[in-house]
Amino acid sequence: MDLEPCEGLTCTYRNTLTAYCGQCDSNYCDQCWSVQPQHQANKRNQSDRLPHERINRRLTERIEKILNPRYDRRRQAALHKQDERNTWFGVVKDSTDKPVFQDHGKYAKLMYESLTEECPVRYPHLVSFIGQTGDGKSTLIKMLIDQQEMEMNPTAEPIEQSPVVGLMNDHVPTSGNVHLYADPRTKFTKKPILYADCEGLQGGEIAPGASSYRSDSPKKNSIPSALRETLGKVKAMSRDIAWADTPEKRKREFAVTELYPRLLYTFSDVIVFVLRNVRTFESVLSRLISWAAASLEKSINQPMLPHIIIALNFTDTSIDEVLWESQQATDSLVSDFQRIMDNVDKFQEQARDWKDKGRPIHNVRELLNCYYSSVTVVRIPVKGRYMLINQQISRLRDQILSKCRDSHRDKRRARMISNSDDLQIYLSAAFKHFSLRLDVPFNFVEIALKAHPIPRNFSGNILQLAILIKDHPGISLPAMRIFEELGRFVAPCIFLDIVRQRLKSTPEQLLKSRYMTYCDFALDRFSEQYWPCAYNDLKRGRCVNMRASHAKGHQNIEGKLVGRGGYRSSFSSRRFSPKWHEILSNALQEIFEESNSLLTSNSDESEEESVATNLHHRFTLPVLAACESSLNTRSHAVMFFALGALRQAWHIRVKPTLAGVRILTLDGGGMRGIVELEVLRAIQSHLPQGIRIQEFFDLVVGTRSV
Repeated sequence: MDLEPCEGLTCTYRNTLTAYCGQCDSNYCDQCWSVQPQHQANKRNQSDRLPHERINRRLTERIEKILNPRYDRRRQAALHKQDERNTWFGVVKDSTDKPVFQDHGKYAKLMYESLTEECPVRYPHLVSFIGQTGDGKSTLIKMLIDQQEMEMNPTAEPIEQSPVVGLMNDHVPTSGNVHLYADPRTKFTKKPILYADCEGLQGGEIAPGASSYRSDSPKKNSIPSALRETLGKVKAMSRDIAWADTPEKRKREFAVTELYPRLLYTFSDVIVFVLRNVRTFESVLSRLISWAAASLEKSINQPMLPHIIIALNFTDTSIDEVLWESQQATDSLVSDFQRIMDNVDKFQEQARDWKDKGRPIHNVRELLNCYYSSVTVVRIPVKGRYMLINQQISRLRDQILSKCRDSHRDKRRARMISNSDDLQIYLSAAFKHFSLRLDVPFNFVEIALKAHPIPRNFSGNILQLAILIKDHPGISLPAMRIFEELGRFVAPCIFLDIVRQRLKSTPEQLLKSRYMTYCDFALDRFSEQYWPCAYNDLKRGRCVNMRASHAKGHQNIEGKLVGRGGYRSSFSSRRFSPKWHEILSNALQEIFEESNSLLTSNSDESEEESVATNLHHRFTLPVLAACESSLNTRSHAVMFFALGALRQAWHIRVKPTLAGVRILTLDGGGMRGIVELEVLRAIQSHLPQGIRIQEFFDLVVGTRSV
């Protein structure tokens, strides 16, 4: 409502709040609005068939600026230069015209600048916008960001970075590669939402519009000029693309259709596929499935499939009002295009392929559910009904929030949730992986083990030894047998620790009160994250997905889907836990009785420890010898780590949580440089073994001979 005077001819409430009507170009109070003939129910404007709306003028002006950007070449150049800062990753050509993959560090920068003491650990959600060039991906992201900013501060101008919107009917990509933006309302929260704006699918080899405004050509300087200003805070990484060995693979379109999908599909919680013309749904559905299919089999042990929201942009406003509801729109679209499954050969072929994998397909929804966790449709209207546009943008955001919550819940249940630091590790590993090998699947479990090595404590070493036995090339044991063998190793370690710690109680009571929690943790983690599915197709191979990351179904070592269904195994921690307790209890009791038989009433503590040590060696060495060839460290290390079971390691932070960029400057050469290096050497000598002085700095710079 505005403070403008009412323009009703018979109005007697001149100083009351009014609502603006865009079609009438007039302000009316509540009493006068309802008596206007053109405002009666079901009345529509004769020229554009739009109903008269009560309009928030400030909101309308902001939406109008987004939908119809009016700026000259100088302003457009400034906006594109500023938007270079939001480049996340992409492919550029070097001086020899070879494609180079670049990670500009935008994700790390967003996480760093939004870090607060209230939320030191965060779980970001990635929402990727995909679609053809000119369908309005950047426009939707900009309206989502602008709407939240206006709700948070209605009178302020937009301040959050957002995409540069292209001109209407422009089929040249506005900006290239993949840009990343933060949702302003969740940016500083525990679960920030990040919007990825991917270059249009049909951009081809046409250079993006933004490239003509860059101050530096990629061939002269592969790092955009605006980004260089931030390199003191975030490093930009470049990688040669090993697989770009043919003219076809060096094309820009190949990266957009083959490389970008592998990265965005693998890591996105939600995919927003923007579709401008519903009449081309058949061809776009084919492209959407192809986009997902290019990535479906290019990762294994992926925590969850992404959710998909199909945004039907520029929808005619004359449709039935109920179709603006997301559920109604979803049901209607699936129903309207059911004939596709019956009449189009390529979809029938895909349905037969999924049926061969054990997943019958009867309609579009079921086909899409092969690639996505869920399917939702949101309609966005054409220009004119600005309040309806704002309402549908709100519905789009509500669906994004809902699907992000679902994704977080499912990942949490599967114990595959990633915080902001974990996600950075996975992203960097994926950038490296897909720069080197495009057709080899990315293995989440393998990277997780490298990024977060099993802790060197009692439970961690039980788990590590279980994995070593499982992966030993000369040993092939079922999971239950592995833990039966482990019982003979773990029990003497527990007994020796009891003796050395001078613990007072029976072995059975100490096992339950002091050690069993660690043993159960190792069993549970092994069952969930390291014991693969038992499904085996004689022609296509064995499933390699684990219980906690079986979202796609059965995949072989090459990432190929070989069957439908959930995780299969006769082994589970819940069922085996009582047996595991029994194995440890019996083995511990056996060692305890043998120890008593070797001791006399006159034996002192040193003799008791000597007997316990000898028994420990006798029981553990055969197990270690059996798998020594697969150990990456010396056998005795596993024993000693197990014996140090319950003494928790100290975690030393070399960088405070909210610390900025740490720079060490060494000024001067010659003798001054030697003195500086000797000082650093002396400091290094006082640091504990394994801690390097370099870990206390993000950047070391110097002049002259330094």
